Amino acid sequence: WLAIFHAAALGDGASCIVLPGLSGSGKSTLAAALLQFGFEYLGDETILLQRDNGRIVPLPGPLCLKSGSWPALAAYHPTLDTWPIYHRWGQSVRYLLPRSTDPDRSWPVRALIFPRYVPGGATVLQPIAATAALQYLMAADTRLPQPLMAANVNTFLAWLSGVPAYTLTYDSLAEAVTAVRELLLNESQEPNREPN
Repeated sequence: WLAIFHAAALGDGASCIVLPGLSGSGKSTLAAALLQFGFEYLGDETILLQRDNGRIVPLPGPLCLKSGSWPALAAYHPTLDTWPIYHRWGQSVRYLLPRSTDPDRSWPVRALIFPRYVPGGATVLQPIAATAALQYLMAADTRLPQPLMAANVNTFLAWLSGVPAYTLTYDSLAEAVTAVRELLLNESQEPNREPN
């Protein structure tokens, strides 16, 4: 692998978006909501980036939803309150297992979006430079092959410089979903957009 992200990943047609973040960032909540808008579930927590082509490989284990996310997700998953409750690391959680995807398909990354749930904050989607994206990835527990070799690091940095990256702070889940969907719609309408 070129890298292993602590993230959620969702397919969007021919490409995918990756939502890196530590526990509590709101990435799983956002991913669970976006699934209701035609996105394909590729995985949560552990996202694998292939070394040879810079694509994401699906690893779709269950999406873990902590109790704090349940009220916000009720509008997107109306039967959520009937799902079994489990206890993981001292927290009450429910698991969402979306339909499976083709395990042999790999996905080019259309965008990195770093979500951060901020109670009472405004919804702000902001483009960031590759250097800032690298800092956010490292803070989100991204792992690179060990021992670090110059060739691997250079390949990863070259990949990262070609992927649009954004931060997304939000309090309203509905606004966050709209911001992501509008971003992807606007990108797809840009003339002469280079494919990944």
